[in-house]
Amino acid sequence: MYRSLLISLFLTLVPRVSAECDGTCTPDGEACQVDGMPCCETGSSCYGFNFYKKCQPPPPCLREWFDCTSGMAGNVPCCDGMECVLGDGEQYECQHIYEPILVEDVPTTPVAPVAPVSAPVESTPVASPVEPVAEEETAPITPWSPADEGYLFFANMTNAGSQDPSASNYQVVAKAYIKADCAGPHLCIYVMAEPGVAISSNEGWFKDYTYSTSTIPFVAPGLTFREENGVIVGWFGCVTVPFDLGATGMGVEIHANWGLKGSNSFGNTASTGKTGTALVTMEYPVCLKPAFVEGETAPVAPTPQATPIAAPIESPVAAPTPTSSGAIAPSPVAAPTPVATEEAAPVPVTAATLTEEGWTSLFSMYNAGNPDTTTSGYQLAGKAWYKYDCAARLICWLVMAEPGLEISGTEAWFKDYGHGNSAVEAVAPGVTFKMTNNVRTGWTGCFYEPLGATGSIEVHANYGVAGSGKLGNTMSTGKSNTLGGYAKIDYDHHCVGLAPTCAAAGAKCNGSMPCCNGRTCPTSGPKVCPSK
Repeated sequence: MYRSLLISLFLTLVPRVSAECDGTCTPDGEACQVDGMPCCETGSSCYGFNFYKKCQPPPPCLREWFDCTSGMAGNVPCCDGMECVLGDGEQYECQHIYEPILVEDVPTTPVAPVAPVSAPVESTPVASPVEPVAEEETAPITPWSPADEGYLFFANMTNAGSQDPSASNYQVVAKAYIKADCAGPHLCIYVMAEPGVAISSNEGWFKDYTYSTSTIPFVAPGLTFREENGVIVGWFGCVTVPFDLGATGMGVEIHANWGLKGSNSFGNTASTGKTGTALVTMEYPVCLKPAFVEGETAPVAPTPQATPIAAPIESPVAAPTPTSSGAIAPSPVAAPTPVATEEAAPVPVTAATLTEEGWTSLFSMYNAGNPDTTTSGYQLAGKAWYKYDCAARLICWLVMAEPGLEISGTEAWFKDYGHGNSAVEAVAPGVTFKMTNNVRTGWTGCFYEPLGATGSIEVHANYGVAGSGKLGNTMSTGKSNTLGGYAKIDYDHHCVGLAPTCAAAGAKCNGSMPCCNGRTCPTSGPKVCPSK
C-alpha cells in the first residue's frame, strides 16, 4: 500500500511531456525514461524507480525502490539502512534489509560438586550418568535466488490463469523462471510460490499450443520439488522443445496446483494464462533451436573462436619406464580443460528484427483511436504489424505497445467492418500475449479473412502506464468518428498470383474448392459461396 501511494505521489509530481516537444534534451523535473534523451542541465541525471524517472541533480542517496543499477551517473549509494538488491521486477533497486532476530542461548547455572562419601554405601548402585545428547541445529533455509542458478524471470502465474487485475479472483500466486541447457538441449523451468502459498506435488506441466494441447514431458528425472519447513513451495524440470513438430512459442502455458500454507488443500490452479484468453509467448533461446526450421530464416552460425595454443613447456620429458615384461607402461594423460562457451546475448525486438521475420508495420495506434495531434488526449500508444498466410487465407496481427506502456490481458481484438461490428474470432491458439520483464507489452493472433473482403478494419487493445495497474485506456488504429476513420487494407493485393485453396464470398465453389472461413458451398442452385 505504501509503495502504491508513493508511486501515485511521484506521478502527480512529474510533469507531462508535451507531444509537440521535439528538443534534443530533457529539462529538469520531466520524465526521462521513455525517449532516452540526455538531461539538459549540467550535472543532472535520470533518477527514480521503474518507469518513473525524471531528470534531477544527483540526490545525496537513493531512496527506497530507486533504480541502483551499476553504472548510473555518479553511482549514488542507497540511503542508510538499505541495500542495492535484485527486486521482483528483475531490476536492481534500493530496499530495506531486515535481519532475523537471533535468540541467544540462556547460560545454565553450574552445579557444585558433591563431596565423596568416606564409607561405602550398600544401596543399589547408581548407573553411570548419561551424557546429554547435543541438539542438532537446524540449518537455516537460504532463500532461492534465480540469478544464482542462471534462471531468468518469464511471467507471473495467477489464480486460474486470470491476468486481469480488476477481476475479483485475481491473485499472483507464483512466478515462472526459465533458462537454457544448451548442451541438452533442453529448456529448464522453475516455478516458485509467492509467500504464504504452497504448491501441490501433482499437476505441474508446460504446454506449447502451436505444437499440441498435450503437455510436453519433462526429461529424466522429471519434476523436482523444493521444500521449506516440510511444505512444497516450488518445482523445476527440463523439457525438450518439439521444434520438429511445429512448436514456435507463440502460445505457451506453465501450470501448477496451489493452496495456502497449512490448509492442505491444493485444488486451486496457477497458470501463466489459458488458451483462448491470455496465453503468453516465449522466445526460445537460440541455442535450443535446430540449425534450420522450415518456415524460418536459417540462423547465421557464430564465427568459431580460435583456441589459443599453450606455449611449449621447455622442461625435459622423462623417458617412459618399461614394465617387468619389457612393455612400456602408458603415462597417465591429464583430463582436458573444458573451454567455456559464451552464449549469445538475446536479440531485442526491434523494427528491423520484426521485418526480418516477415512482419510489416502498417498502422500506428493512438489513444482512443484519435490521430489528431492538436487534441489534449493525443498519444501514440502502439503499432500494429501484420503478415499474410495466403494459402490458408489468414491475416496475422502483432501489436506492440510504445516504451513505458503496458497493455491489458483483455479487450485485444481485430475487426473488419465488412463482416459487422463483432470482433473476428482468432484461430487456435487464440490471441496470445508477449511479456517483457513482467510487463505485458504486446499481443498477436491470426484470423480468417477471405480475399475480397472490404478491408475497413480496426485493431484494438486496452493500455496504461506500465506498472500503474490502471489499464483502462484504449489504443486503436482508428474509429469511424475519428480523424481519418477506419484504417484500410487491401487483402487481394498481397496474395495476387497465388493459386487459391478456398473460395471467397461470392466466388464459385465445388468439391475441390471449398468456401473460406468455414462457410458451406450450396448443394443446389448456383455453386457460389455465401457471404455469411
